[in-house]
Amino acid sequence: MSIVSVIVVTYNSSAVVLKLLNQLLNQTYVLDNIIVVDNHSDDNTCELIENFAKTNIRLYRLPKNIGGAGGFAWGFEKAMALASDKIFTFDDDAYPPSRTYIEDMLTCQNYYQFDVLCPIVVDTHNHQKTSFEYRVNQTKFTDVELVQAHSIIEDDIKLFNGVLFDKSVIEHLEGPRPEFFIRGDEQEFKSRVLQAGYKVAVLTSCVVYHPTSLNEYLYIQGFRYHHVDSRLKLFFSTRNQAYMLKLRDDFSIRKKTIILAKQFYRYTWFYLVHRKFDWHNYTLWLKAFIFGVFGYMNNNIIKKFNS
Repeated sequence: MSIVSVIVVTYNSSAVVLKLLNQLLNQTYVLDNIIVVDNHSDDNTCELIENFAKTNIRLYRLPKNIGGAGGFAWGFEKAMALASDKIFTFDDDAYPPSRTYIEDMLTCQNYYQFDVLCPIVVDTHNHQKTSFEYRVNQTKFTDVELVQAHSIIEDDIKLFNGVLFDKSVIEHLEGPRPEFFIRGDEQEFKSRVLQAGYKVAVLTSCVVYHPTSLNEYLYIQGFRYHHVDSRLKLFFSTRNQAYMLKLRDDFSIRKKTIILAKQFYRYTWFYLVHRKFDWHNYTLWLKAFIFGVFGYMNNNIIKKFNS
């Protein structure tokens, strides 16, 4: 009998995490472990979780905030120490609406022998829209109905909301890189999963609700730009994207230089022309961009955003 565990990473999530935990505890498939990794919350998140007495919830309170990347990496280590065969991951602001979610995902994973299986992630506030773009046959979809016209989308994954990992993936790849902190850690881990040749897919009949990210992307003259009003998220998104390019060993230095030059030009135009001299966000973007290019990944900078 497989040991099935769930990892939930939380930070100041008292308003949302109970919804997720209640849904997990009421699944038709009884989970062996619900591993909650709390990133040093300073609200009453941990107190609320501790009220789930005599359940299979294991709460780990970290001494400092190590971000989603560090939290999931830490959670994977704990799950493997508990001899988990199958591991689900959830952000604290996501939840599966169906009581059969875990059972359905496990059934499909076992039948098709997927190494990583993802649900379709749907906007919490608009159930007709997905939270991310889904690409099928080079066409992008954001309407749930159109995505679900394809029962299984192979060779694609959306991390980490409701994702099912076989233990072999974690044994080999361990988990996301903690230095990414937040924003981009899922993309970096996704690239390693795909490069390793694992069998992956999106099972569109299984749904997880999560706040949308579609409003962070703008299409202007055929180009996609990413901007988020949160300065913390903007910094880490930009830094980590540039750092991921730096890590790519399949690109020559010349190709990387060309890509970086284009990114610099495009976002200088975006902030100073399209957004009409938005120096406030441009200087933050530029600092993060430079940090990523040179691989300066010291996450103590988060203290500046909290001060």
